[in-house]
Amino acid sequence: MRRITIVGGGASGTLVAINLARLSTKQNPVQINLVEQHKYICRGVAYSSDKPFHLLNVPAGKIGAFPEAPDHFLHWLHSKGFTADEHSFVPRGLYGDYLRDLFEKETTSALHGKIRVFSDTASDVLIEKNVSLSLHSGSSIESDYLVLAFGNFPPPHPSVPDQSFTASPRYIRNIWQESSLCNIAPDNTVLILGTGLSMVDVVLSLKHSGHKGKIIATSTRALIPAEHALSGLCNDFAGEVLSISSIRQLLQIIRREIKIAEASDGNWRAVIDYLRPYTQRIWQSLPEREKRRFAVHLSRWWNIARHRMPPSAAKDIESLQQRGQFEIIAGRIREITNENNRFTIRLHSNNASVNLKADVIINCIASESRYSRIESEFLQNLFARGLVREGPLGFGFDALPNGAILDKNGLCGMKLFTLGTALKGVLWETTAIPEIRTQASELARLLLS
Repeated sequence: MRRITIVGGGASGTLVAINLARLSTKQNPVQINLVEQHKYICRGVAYSSDKPFHLLNVPAGKIGAFPEAPDHFLHWLHSKGFTADEHSFVPRGLYGDYLRDLFEKETTSALHGKIRVFSDTASDVLIEKNVSLSLHSGSSIESDYLVLAFGNFPPPHPSVPDQSFTASPRYIRNIWQESSLCNIAPDNTVLILGTGLSMVDVVLSLKHSGHKGKIIATSTRALIPAEHALSGLCNDFAGEVLSISSIRQLLQIIRREIKIAEASDGNWRAVIDYLRPYTQRIWQSLPEREKRRFAVHLSRWWNIARHRMPPSAAKDIESLQQRGQFEIIAGRIREITNENNRFTIRLHSNNASVNLKADVIINCIASESRYSRIESEFLQNLFARGLVREGPLGFGFDALPNGAILDKNGLCGMKLFTLGTALKGVLWETTAIPEIRTQASELARLLLS
């Protein structure tokens, strides 16, 4: 019997387990060990929200759990009595229910073997003939392969010299921790660090809780996610982009195709969406200097175009801006001080210094993807033992595109595997369900082959 241990019970780990269960047979049985410390197994951070206004940022018809059936989630919604079509943006909690339903169904009816769920955290790993995973409880798990399905880590703290403000209870780093936003007074001035999709979630939470105070969001360029809308069609230009060797060339092609699409009653979204199946191949073909150039100069623009928000969320954000309650300010944070439970934030904005006052600071900077910086005993032990090394540009782990992790010497022992966020440096586009479901399916086949 093949023994496979998965660390992480969020969407990535759940999808690997589901695919292993579907592929297992009497002739090729599998024992699955799933390690997850949080109670929201099968949901992870992304799909643990029970708020109806926290919506998926992918239409229901495109986010099915299996690459061969992108509308599988939509059919599940219909089977549960929900009214939705392929373009609907539904609450994220429903997707968590969907993954949990699939997990229970597949691992109880299809599995020729058994599954064990450990409510625990991994602390260390030894690899000899087999993989021995140590848990904080003191027990250990022996298996043939180990899959690291971490998902998202907390964001890094702002890069300022004095970090003492982080000890204040009015500095909120984990917005998904239970009751993290409950102690914010209705009239508090709230400063949000970061202007991505997490910022949108926080602003919506404050709005629906009846918050009356000022809300300010800041980031270097003050870019917020674009709104989802029907995109129309664009030309077939895959052959051209797959042969480029520089970001400058890619940008020229994209700008040209956007102009063509707009002249044909389409818009830029058609071009960005058209690129999605090819982005990983483009990324892998680029020299490291070009990858770095993209990460430094263009990644923020790509993220707001690629990771868009539902129309209803965009409408709420715009409404709050129009009535003056919500403001977005561009600038680099130079200093944060905390005196008498009130923060002073010094920004460098438009070649000038700007001071902001806030009662609460909420960190919505993107999830930390430089794993060597993360305060995790398990991650530190993986690096210390030389079992892993940083991925390209310092993101995630270095690995083969199929998820097989490389050790400190660049060698692949085919014992440790990963998917999702951990492959950001290798694949770049690897954090959304359409990419993760493909990785989970292919990884399950690899592990059982």
